[in-house]
Amino acid sequence: EVDVWRRWYGKPCMPAWEELPFKPDSMDAETFPHPERIEWMLTAFMSQEEMIAKAVDMETGCALVGSNGTEATHNGANATETCLCSWCSTQDPPTPWLREDTQRVEIAMATYNAEYGLITMTSVNLFFSRGSEIQKRVEMMSSWMDPFSFPLSELIPMLFFDIVWVSMLLYVAVTEVKEIVHVIRVGEGPHWYHSLWNDYIAFWNMVDWVTILVAFVVVFMFVQLMGQNTLMHSAFKVVLEAEAQIYGDLESQMTRTEYLVIVEDFYTALDKTIAAERSMRLMLCVYPMMVMLRLFKSFAAQARLAVVTDTLQCAAQDLIHFFMVFF
Repeated sequence: EVDVWRRWYGKPCMPAWEELPFKPDSMDAETFPHPERIEWMLTAFMSQEEMIAKAVDMETGCALVGSNGTEATHNGANATETCLCSWCSTQDPPTPWLREDTQRVEIAMATYNAEYGLITMTSVNLFFSRGSEIQKRVEMMSSWMDPFSFPLSELIPMLFFDIVWVSMLLYVAVTEVKEIVHVIRVGEGPHWYHSLWNDYIAFWNMVDWVTILVAFVVVFMFVQLMGQNTLMHSAFKVVLEAEAQIYGDLESQMTRTEYLVIVEDFYTALDKTIAAERSMRLMLCVYPMMVMLRLFKSFAAQARLAVVTDTLQCAAQDLIHFFMVFF
């Protein structure tokens, strides 16, 4: 027992890539930046008994795989003669998939709701802390299969107001550019940048430009999302065609290796689509805040309303200290 304790106590420390002193939130569970050991449960090629046997092999590191034509058992589940854990079978000696240095396990699956046209990635996340506590987090992230599949009665008003918003955005950008050109032309400074610094660079003008930049970033992210959505839609179509070959009575049957490549491509495209959707929605949360700042700019044009902005300007230092303590 002393030797066992010394071997355990003498193990090297395994630093975590990210500490979790508190319970993980959605931002921690929505992304998986560095997966190391990925295993697939393909329902099209594996029965329920085979998936259970694979889970057993992942737990034991294929230690219960039968030899000489015999089968070992574990908790009533039969273990096959070959190791079903792809990663475990490549280790020498065989090593369990869930190891002592494991920091996080994610079980993910994709579901499609044809009624609403939504595809959802559901992930069950298990975070292993240094204090041996397992934190659990279930996240569901969805995206439209086709954002323009709504009825025309809903699609036309949406497109109309989108065009109006983009037109107003371009108008504001062109107006600001014209103002810059005017300041440079009539400026009295020795150089054009002196004229900009003295006559144009101000807090509210910077608010205008930040608002314009954030709006253009939103437009860019939407275009990026549409591109990723198109790729994901094509990958999903390939998966459906492959499953039609597997479950159908076609002469050319899909092999497991070919099907695995198709599934991996689909999940990669789905991850990128969901990441683009999440980034665009986060930026959409920033944009209204910038619009509110532009609203305060209009207050400065009226003496009574300017009391609000003047008060905020005078109390800026105290407000910054308050938010530092509060957040």
